[in-house]
Amino acid sequence: MPGRTRACFSDRFAGQTIAHFARSDLKADTAIIVQDATSDYSMGLSEVFAESFEKEGGHVLERISYKTPLESYENLIDQIVALHADVLFLPGYDESGTIIKRCREKGMKAIPLGGDGWNFQEFYKRIGTMGTGSYFCAHYVKHSGNLEAMRFEGNCPDLVTDAASLSDIALGYDTVRLLADAIRRAGSLDHKAIRDALAATKGFQGATGEITYPEGGRDPQKAVAIMKIQGDHAVLVKWYRP
Repeated sequence: MPGRTRACFSDRFAGQTIAHFARSDLKADTAIIVQDATSDYSMGLSEVFAESFEKEGGHVLERISYKTPLESYENLIDQIVALHADVLFLPGYDESGTIIKRCREKGMKAIPLGGDGWNFQEFYKRIGTMGTGSYFCAHYVKHSGNLEAMRFEGNCPDLVTDAASLSDIALGYDTVRLLADAIRRAGSLDHKAIRDALAATKGFQGATGEITYPEGGRDPQKAVAIMKIQGDHAVLVKWYRP
């Protein structure tokens, strides 16, 4: 298993999932993609979304790039509003909140979609009440009923007060537990034995969901949560499983 083994789902699966959700659930025929040219995360997710959306019969009207930090978003926003797409895919971070807010203030009707980079407090501060009706993907859902999630919330009450940072905290929690589980199964502290045990992980029950590594892969097969923003928080819409 070359490279770093991850506890999170892959950006590729996230991009495919969001594109499928846009086509199947939102019935979107057209999309605008707005990507941060300085971010490998944003560019990679944009590429997968575009490929998947068009493979499912949708049409990407335009891919617009910007570079952070950006002093003014006004020209970018005017381009977005003028295109009249069904959905706006914006795989950025907190700056996405500013862009969506200004686009909606200028009359944009497109439904905003994003990746897991939105799920932080600064994004919610920037977007304010203009985020309602937007969708993004997440790794973790609080009070989901998952036994390990409930255990995580019970064991770490001081860590789960900031709902917008929970995904990263829960992923860190699962990463430590994955490593401990691999060490236990390896029966050794030898790094190769631990690596091999980690690669062989199947059906591990984590706070962020069940984790299985495919043969020769370092990205786990695990579910993606689609979240909908309602006011100053987000609620689960559905899970997509590989």
